Amino acid sequence: PDGSGWTPYGPEDGLPPRSQGQALAIGTAGEVWAYLLWEGVYRFDGERWAAVAGVPGGLVSDLALDADGQPWLAGCGSQHYPGGCLATRDGETWTRPLAELGLGVTGPLAVGPEGQVAAGTTLGLALYEVEGPRLLRDGPTHDRATAVAITADGAAWFAFGDHSTSTPGGGVSRFVDPGPAAAAGARPGSETGSGWDYFLDDAEVTALAVAPDGALWAGAGCEVHRYDGSAWRLMGGCSQDLPPGNVFDLAFTPDGSAWVANGFGLARFDGVTWTSYDQRVHSLAATADGALWAEGWQGQPGSAIVARLDEEGWTTYAAADALPGGFRVGAATPDGRLWGTVPGGLAAFD
Repeated sequence: PDGSGWTPYGPEDGLPPRSQGQALAIGTAGEVWAYLLWEGVYRFDGERWAAVAGVPGGLVSDLALDADGQPWLAGCGSQHYPGGCLATRDGETWTRPLAELGLGVTGPLAVGPEGQVAAGTTLGLALYEVEGPRLLRDGPTHDRATAVAITADGAAWFAFGDHSTSTPGGGVSRFVDPGPAAAAGARPGSETGSGWDYFLDDAEVTALAVAPDGALWAGAGCEVHRYDGSAWRLMGGCSQDLPPGNVFDLAFTPDGSAWVANGFGLARFDGVTWTSYDQRVHSLAATADGALWAEGWQGQPGSAIVARLDEEGWTTYAAADALPGGFRVGAATPDGRLWGTVPGGLAAFD
């Protein structure tokens, strides 16, 4: 404080050796809290540091102290600590205010003068007030979409999900351009008044496709849902109608059939019944002549394939013959070319 130099703290002051300080908070009475990477939370009483017991969650992305000196922690989670959480301490007991919403906290974190707590979560911004937590959604629920689609009414749809984590997904966010009417306070097509609407709650949505009849289909976890413009309907999933596994991709052939790839199999819905095929498929594309392209593998290392299903049956190509890095099906153009992505680039098959 006198500006004459720095005071370092180490093992002789109660800290672990080679501490890596990641987050720091100082209360109104001068108390200091710090998070040390992999070591936990420590508190400084003016002379020595002491570990704080019972802190929930794993990694901490940020710390804050309210007017009463109570700590608030943003636990971000990691590969080894899934499901970060917002935590606070009442006396010696730790609680998780956002647990009821099933949200992970990505940080940062701030505490307001009236006790409000603001945090970045896995589903957007959250504000915790006296009456409880609420999400502030005036925009997409995440910043990284897993699938996009545009329906005939011009609405843009964004899906948010991740097969590889245990945190909640972001469902589906729909944006309808408010247009000139916004100046008068009218937002046509929007139920929230902001141009954005939200569907399927925290589902892990990783595939979107528009059917020939204009309905939007979504792959959410191991389920397939259909939106007809007014309501969502569960069409099938979770080993009852589809092969086991989460939905990877959706496609529609001109006859209106829905095709679903989920990694462990391929399924077709003709409007009445589901039919499964023994094909391990990751991505799909339908052609104007009714054929279906599929990219997948045959269950063994190095067995990546691209296959075409038409009236003659399946024609299989070994992807490694021409594209050793792998090929992911994207779309088929009217000229019959199949387009897709390869590591670091774009490729087409004639």
